[in-house]
Amino acid sequence: MREITLSSRSLASLVSSSSCRPLGSAAIACAAYLALSPRPLWENDLGALTPVPRALLARDSALRRELGAPDVRHLLVIEGKDAQSVLEKAAALDPELKNLVDRGLLGGYDQPARYLPTKAVQEQRRAALPDPGKLRTALDEALDTSPFKAGIFEPFLADVEHARQLPALGPADLAGSPLETRVGSLLLERRDHWTGLVTLAGVKDASALVQLADQVPGTNLLDLKQASEDLVARQRERILWCLAIPAVLLVIVVFIALRG
Repeated sequence: MREITLSSRSLASLVSSSSCRPLGSAAIACAAYLALSPRPLWENDLGALTPVPRALLARDSALRRELGAPDVRHLLVIEGKDAQSVLEKAAALDPELKNLVDRGLLGGYDQPARYLPTKAVQEQRRAALPDPGKLRTALDEALDTSPFKAGIFEPFLADVEHARQLPALGPADLAGSPLETRVGSLLLERRDHWTGLVTLAGVKDASALVQLADQVPGTNLLDLKQASEDLVARQRERILWCLAIPAVLLVIVVFIALRG
């Protein structure tokens, strides 16, 4: 009876060792494949996960460049306590952005101060309007040698005088106008601050944009591709930790339960 028991134990150990060999070989093969594979173990680029063929993606990028569409990757973000401060910062960026375009480092850009100038610029333009007397005299002199009838430009004179009395426009004054949607997409109001967006096209040197953003306080260059990859990496790390901790606890519980 004792011999039979010993034989059964030996057989069980033999079967156990023989069954573990394929599992060990499979684990070694998987580890070798992961170590020697030319492809990365994790993919952070969301663009690489799309089912759209790369040829179509390249064609889409070429068409966007030809149309001068904004770059979907880089974006200048301007933060301010109110709309005027954001518009002032956007206007301060304008000369430097034009310089980058002239140097061929940037294909084009769009910013909210292009459609809604700052109050200072509006006041300057309104002050440049001639007073009614000078405007009427210049208009009468021009009409003397023209076929237009006298008094036909009276509505124009009234509009100029009306414009001289108008206050500076703000974002709320654009409601119902064609500029409401355009400015609203570039000038965003939050609870306690405003955000301005400068869209970029044909970015050739991102480092030049970083230096430009550093010159204006409250301005940052946002790399949407890098931001999305960082988000994916952090979320994956969090998931792996959430899986690793229960796995370790499970191994400890099984070891304590079966150690005898």
